[in-house]
Amino acid sequence: MANIRGDKAAEAKQARLVVTGVFKQKGENLTGYNVALKFANDLLTDKDIQAGKGQSAPMLAYNKYIDKNGKEQTSYTVPYSENQVKEMMAVGKLSGNKKVKTPEELTGAVIEGDVFPDKGYLKVNTKTLNKPAKAYNKENDTKNTAILRENAKAAREAKAAQAQADETAIEAEDTTQFEG
Repeated sequence: MANIRGDKAAEAKQARLVVTGVFKQKGENLTGYNVALKFANDLLTDKDIQAGKGQSAPMLAYNKYIDKNGKEQTSYTVPYSENQVKEMMAVGKLSGNKKVKTPEELTGAVIEGDVFPDKGYLKVNTKTLNKPAKAYNKENDTKNTAILRENAKAAREAKAAQAQADETAIEAEDTTQFEG
C-alpha cells in the first residue's frame, strides 16, 4: 500500500501536511523547534483510496531512540529553524481561517509544500510552502488513514502468504526430484 518511505528517493511535490506538534528545542544555543508533521489523508475520496493514493504511515519521521529509562521510543519530530517555523506559521491554515500567531498554535494547521528525504526522515522544504484552500478535517483523516492501514496490512499478509506458498511449492518440487 502507499508508503512514501518505501522509495529511497521519495519526494512529494506540494504535499498536504498537517502539523501534529511543535516543541521548542532545549539546550544551549538551540533556538529552533522540533516539529511533527504528517501527510494529511483528509481530502481523499473512496476512489483515491482504492487507487492506492494516500499514506498508510503518514508521519514524516519515525526516529527510534532510547529514553532515560533505557526503553526504545519513537520520535515523530524533525528539526526546523526558528525562521522555518515562522514560514510555516505564515501559511498554516486553521479551521475558520484563524491566523497562526505562535509556533505552538501551528498544531492542527495544514500546510502544503515539497517533501524530500533528509537524514533518515522526510522534511518539508519551507521555501516551497503554500497556504491550502481547505482547512484540515481530522475526522476524515483518521477514518481514511485507518482504511489505508488496513489495506496495507492486507497487502502485507497476502504477500507473506504468497511467499510461503511459493516456498512450499519449491520444497515439494525439490523432494520430487530425488524420488525417482
